Amino acid sequence: MDIETKRLVIREFSEEDLDALAPILGDPQVMEYSVTGPLSREGASEYLQKRILQHYREHGCGLWALISKETNQLIGFAGPIHQEIDGEPCVEIGYRLVSSEWGKGLATEATIAVRDYCLKELKFDKLIAIIEPNNVRSARVIEKAGFKLSKQTIFHGFNVGIYTYEKT
Repeated sequence: MDIETKRLVIREFSEEDLDALAPILGDPQVMEYSVTGPLSREGASEYLQKRILQHYREHGCGLWALISKETNQLIGFAGPIHQEIDGEPCVEIGYRLVSSEWGKGLATEATIAVRDYCLKELKFDKLIAIIEPNNVRSARVIEKAGFKLSKQTIFHGFNVGIYTYEKT
């Protein structure tokens, strides 16, 4: 799968992406609201293997690499992740973006492209986003992509908002 937007190429990760992914996953700013917090290179390698590549094998999709068309560099990721919220299976759109690219609309651009691909090509009827209340930037991104706050719950020990987007 390849998705293109005005400024991004969105593609599957490969093992060769570890060198570019590790600094993103190791950045305390980027990982501030992550369940894991910043990851070491070894942790990033495990994340790539278990959270991304294994998810592709098990579900046929997952977090995808965001490549800047301007620099041809990996600047983050976005994609569908199978989760369980309050005992219910669901598909979350997850995303992270290198902090130097924040504030440019790239996370929203990627999220909208991934949302549309998930609904049209992968045939998901409903998508969610899991966001901690203090993560105001992420809430703005997901709201710009048309998601609405549907409930508050506890996820991996954290109080979070569940934002929902349903196929119309």
